[in-house]
Amino acid sequence: MNSNPRPVFAPRLRTAILALGLVTAQVAGTTVAFAQPKGAPVDNTKKALEVFKKAQALYKAGKYAEALPLFRESYGLTPSPNSQIYIARCLAGTGDHVGAYLEYNAIIADVDRRNDPKYQPARDSAVTERDESAAKIALLTVEVRNPTGETRLSIGGRDIPRESWSQALPFAPGPVDVTV
Repeated sequence: MNSNPRPVFAPRLRTAILALGLVTAQVAGTTVAFAQPKGAPVDNTKKALEVFKKAQALYKAGKYAEALPLFRESYGLTPSPNSQIYIARCLAGTGDHVGAYLEYNAIIADVDRRNDPKYQPARDSAVTERDESAAKIALLTVEVRNPTGETRLSIGGRDIPRESWSQALPFAPGPVDVTV
């Protein structure tokens, strides 16, 4: 004996109601959205491309400061070295050569991590443009000898992570305080 009080036709009825709802929504011209499992990846490619195209038009018009937040938005939706190179170019175009240098280095590291040949042109451009930016900034290398666990390095008021010690770090030209 079946102790379930629901009739056997209930699953068919639910399916019919769902189908009727979908047809009604389609006729009414509304879009039906289905919930995604929590943590499911969201494909933002279309939106990222739309924002990228708007940013690129501004960039081509020489409006680097206006294009920059749009390129960052596009990159936030779909992280790509192709949008990131424009972020670096906008920074350089607004005179932030230190920021551009750091962005170019991030592009190079990202493409190396991805190991995807389609991004090699972005990497090559980043190397060339980073080297051009390097001529407009100061690169400072500090070697700390015999550091202890308590040793800290601060340059220009910025704490430098231990893994960056002994590397060329970009700064605006001029005096800079170094504290060890």
